[in-house]
This record gives sequence, C-alpha cells and structure tokens, in this order.
Amino acid sequence: MTDYIPLRQYTAGQDPEAEEADGRLPLPSPRRRRRPKSLRNPGVIAGGVAVIFTLFLILSYSTTGDEQRIPDDGLGSGKGLMEVELPAPGKTIRAQHPIAQLMEQAEEKAVEMRDLRESIRTLEDAVTNYKETFGLDPPEGFDRWFKFTTSISSTPIPSLIPEAHLSVLPYLSLPAHLLRTRALELQQDKGVFGMTFHPASDADKEELKLEVVEADGLIGINNTDFMVSYMSPRWDYPDLLKEIVPLLPTAQQPEWPLQMTMCVRDGGCRLSSGWLMEESRKLARDGREWDVDLLEQLEEEYSTRRGWSQTCNPALDEAFESAQVDFNSSSSTSTKSFISDHLQSMDFCENPDLLRLNGELIMESDHIMRPLSPILAVSRPPCSADMLGTPTRAVRDQAPTTPWSEKTLHKVVWRGTLTGAFHRDRYDWRASQRHRLSHLVGNTTEEAEAVVLLGRSVGDVSSSGGGLEVGTWKENDLIEKWMNVGLVKGSDNDQCGPGPTDEACRLDGGPQYPECPEYEPSCDQMLSEYAWVGEMSLEETLPYRYRLDVDGYGWSSRWQKLLSTNSVVLKSTIYPEWWTAQSIPWYHYIPLKYDYTDLWDVLAFLDGAPDGASSSSTSTGSSSKEEEEEKKRAAEGTREGVAEEIAKRGMGLAKENLRWEDMQSYMFLLLLEYRRAWSDDREAATYRP
Repeated sequence: MTDYIPLRQYTAGQDPEAEEADGRLPLPSPRRRRRPKSLRNPGVIAGGVAVIFTLFLILSYSTTGDEQRIPDDGLGSGKGLMEVELPAPGKTIRAQHPIAQLMEQAEEKAVEMRDLRESIRTLEDAVTNYKETFGLDPPEGFDRWFKFTTSISSTPIPSLIPEAHLSVLPYLSLPAHLLRTRALELQQDKGVFGMTFHPASDADKEELKLEVVEADGLIGINNTDFMVSYMSPRWDYPDLLKEIVPLLPTAQQPEWPLQMTMCVRDGGCRLSSGWLMEESRKLARDGREWDVDLLEQLEEEYSTRRGWSQTCNPALDEAFESAQVDFNSSSSTSTKSFISDHLQSMDFCENPDLLRLNGELIMESDHIMRPLSPILAVSRPPCSADMLGTPTRAVRDQAPTTPWSEKTLHKVVWRGTLTGAFHRDRYDWRASQRHRLSHLVGNTTEEAEAVVLLGRSVGDVSSSGGGLEVGTWKENDLIEKWMNVGLVKGSDNDQCGPGPTDEACRLDGGPQYPECPEYEPSCDQMLSEYAWVGEMSLEETLPYRYRLDVDGYGWSSRWQKLLSTNSVVLKSTIYPEWWTAQSIPWYHYIPLKYDYTDLWDVLAFLDGAPDGASSSSTSTGSSSKEEEEEKKRAAEGTREGVAEEIAKRGMGLAKENLRWEDMQSYMFLLLLEYRRAWSDDREAATYRP
C-alpha cells in the first residue's frame, strides 16, 4: 500500500506571525469571533440578541448545567424495550408473541424504507430529504456527493446516513479559527494523526469524471507515532478516501487546506459535557457560534467532572457508575422484555445500567471532560463527542454463501478473545460484555434454571392468534442444546498488559498513570476463572444457523462477514455505526439485550421449545380441521421460514448496503459537513443550486 508523504506539517504553538520559512503553516491566531450568517436565514443577528443569549447561557449553566438525575436501578428495564407480563406457571394466555409483534413492525419499517429509497431519484429529492431531516441546507459540494453516490449505486439519502451530519453538527458552533486550532493541537497526542486533503482544481474534476486514480499528493499524513502506525485507520483511510478527495470543493483559504484529525482507537476517543454538546447543537442549528471566552470558562468548570455519566444531559448520578453487577441475581419471573428500538436501547443516558455492563464504559468511569475538539473515531458509544467515521478493518471480508438447507446445526456459534476490558486491578472487568457471556455459558451451577417464554402456536408469525406460556428448564440443558460459544486465548499484551496502544495506562483522558505495571494479579485470576477452547475455521462454522456478534473494545469487525454467511445474526451492542439507520432489527438481524436475558426466549421463538415438543395447548373438546392443522404446524416445531428469511435479508444488507463503496459515500458527505465547519465563511460553504 502506498505510504502518503506529508505535504505540510503543522506545529502547535507556532508564532501566528511567523514566516513560512520551513514549509510549515502557522496556526490561526486567537481572535474574537465574527458572527456568521445563519445557515438557514442569512442575515446579521442583532447585537442585543447576542448579549441576551450570552446571559442566557450563563444562567443556564448555573442551573441546568449542574442538574443531575438519579436513574432507576435494575437490569432489564429501560427505554427502547417492549416489556410483557408473563403468564403464571402452567397457564396459557391468549396473546401474540411479543417477538412476532416486533417482526410485524419491522416488516412495516421495511416497506417504509423501500418507499423512501424509491422516492429519492434526483438531486432535488436528496436536497429536500436533507432539509426535512436536519433543518439546514446541505453543505457545498452536495451535488458532487449525489453524483458520486448514484454512480456507485450507493444510498443518496441523507436521512439513512444521519451521523455524517449529526456527529459534525456540534462543531459548527465553534468559530472556524478555534476549530482549526483545536483540531491541529490534537495531532500532537499519542495515537492521533492528521490527514490533509488537497483536491484537484475544478477543471481537473471535469476531466476525471468520477474515475479517479490514486495519485501521490492527494492526502498528507501528519504524526505517525508507533500507536498510529500500529492501527489500521492510518493505512486504510488514505485508500478509502483517495477517490473522494479530488471531488471535494477546494479550500476557502489556500493556506488552510482541509485537515481532519483522527483517533486510532477502536472505541471512543473523547468525552465532553453532555450539556455543552447539546448547547452546541442548538447554536449550530441557529447558525450561531460560541463566544470563545464563555466557552472556555464553561469547559474549565466541567473539566473537574468525570465519567460517562457527565456526557448525559442532564448528568446522571456519578455514584451509579461505580455500582457493581450481581452475577448471582436472577432475571424477573413476572416480566420479560425485548428490544423494540435498538438505537434507543444503546443509549446509556436512557438505560444507565449499561454503564456497568460495557468494558469501555466501566474502564472510563473516571475519564475527565475534555474541551470541544473535532476528532474522528471509527466507532464510539452514544453521547461521545467524537465525529463518527467508518471502521475499515476486515470490512471487505465475505464468507462463502451456504444454502439454508445445509445449515443443519440448530445452535449459536461464537469464538472470540476476552477483548472489551483490560484485566487490571482497578477495573470491574468481570462485568464486561464478553466476560459476562462466558460466565453465562461456562459458570452455570447444576441447580440454575431459566424461565423461557413460549408461543403456544408456532404457525404463521404474522397471525394474531396463538397463546403464551412459560416453561422452566435447567440452564445447562439450554446451553447444551443451543450454544457452541467459547473463549480463545489472545495475546498476553492484549489480555494482561497495557494493551497494544498502552490504553490501559491512560484511560482517564490525561497523561499515563504514574504506576502502570506490565502485569497485575487480575490476569492470573482471569486465566484461571474462564474455560478456554480451540479456534474454529470459517468452514467449520458454516453449518450453524445462528451466529452471535458481541462488542469488543468497540465496533465489531465481524459484522459484514457474519451477515454474509446466510445465518441469523444475533447482535448485542451499544455502538451505533454509520450503517445503523439502514438496518432494521428483527428484519435483517436479531437484536439482543446487553445483559443477554432475552437469549433463551429468542432461540425458543426461532427454534421451538427447548425439549423439542410443541408448546402445550388446552382443548375444549373435539378438534376441528383448523385445530388439527395448527397442531401439525406446531409439531413441525420451528419458525424455520422466519429464520431463513432473516438470514437472507441480512446477507442482502451486507452485499448491497455495507460495501466499501457505501463507506466512501458516507465519508464523502461527512467530509463536506466538516469542510463547512472548517471554513471561515460558512454561508459560502453551504450548497446553493
């Protein structure tokens, strides 16, 4: 792969008036902001309004900014979930299975999405979709994005890739000179690098006609320390963006070519106050900017607060993050819940129990609040301050297509290492997502039982008939029937050391911890507590009907490959990604709760009762022909057609909407959004037909 040579190198702290004697450009000098024109309503905002607004922010900070809320405790409850009451043991209630209801709703969403895709045919349609979705005009170059996107048969619908706009939006509230200064200063940090973009001239773009060849000089790379060179974004992103850069509008200020700062971590990079982020979005939507002095004052105040709880607005009670998970507590025997809105279920501000269930959130519970600075991350939890990019590692991997008829193993298959948390004494790593999964399938006592929700009729999923009842099974029997899940030992450094990029030693957002030993006793405990199995080849896993996708340190590099296997993917995650709005839970894949308490119910719905028999049914006398047909369908035991159809749709999603080209389209729009924020004249950096 070509190594792009930096064309310009920037140095933080350089004299703003210095000559460009060494080929470097100076940072913009700090200055009072010029109030820009509104992106929606061009015009100058009256000075009196500005004064009132500044006073309003100060007053808001003194009240709303200090507000905290204490969340309701209890795992399994929260937003984005459908909760149902369970029938009493031995009783059957007449009701549709909640998963059947969720699948019906997913079918309706699929129809709406098909209608939306068919309705966006022209550039004008895409502009209207953008305005209706975000309330702003698109950025300059939007027409070029539309032409490029349609030429590669991607998705020219902004509402289906919303993070390209939403994750950049808060930074429209920073004066451009402040945004540039902060972006370039970040490139001095460990594990952060910069990309400088040098588009071709407009005349050259006409000659290229979207068939852009790689050329040295399109992208310059700044800061290639060990951590940057170790991780895939440094090498993959120039390849991802090389066809896009020549199509970007040229920089407003030739001396300030567009430059993006990127973090190479798998998860989120920076935490900022949730209140400040929301105020920034409000300003941006109104076409206004922060007063620099006020912003820096507020950021200084918030820098004393720590933890992901502070990224919520209002902030959560900080004590909630330190609570530990009780692995011996049993799930409710009176209610069950299933994910009804996967994106909302990922939001730890709405579902604060997640703060105790995810490795990144657990480890960064003491992370300081950082100033608002634009940085790109390949993935991040909700409420992170990062701009959302696209993961690149392994995304082009595809599995051979295996017909459903050849998937004879009715089990969930998964192999993975214990990523997701560092095994250090200071962290509650046992509560992390992969550790809990291993505990679920490997540390079950002989007496442990599970209550499973069953549908009395397993016929047509769209039928509103049938009934619900519960059954109780030994958890060991369920594991034996449905699970082939195991841990594979990873490298010592990844599992027990500071991590491949020394992250374990600086997870509070500050400098490296003064005492960060290479090895701690927690590692010995981890190695002895968990069962380890051998790896499986891809070919060995192809006959399995169900696959599990579980978070590691961040995004899942397996997602596209898992979908391409033509198996049903059960996905448990708190990381929304660039494609999330294009996927439909219960239609393309099965969403699993982060505590896995719905796992047995999902498998029983798809695969039939755990004992292989149809659910019991009550009879009032002689059976009618319809009742006999229903019993016959029940005896056949599974919703096999439903599972097969979900697998087929998931494979279609991977092959049609999650391609490398689709990632390029997303990044093209994000770069245009970021270019508007980078520009001094943001009105001129807005698209006008």
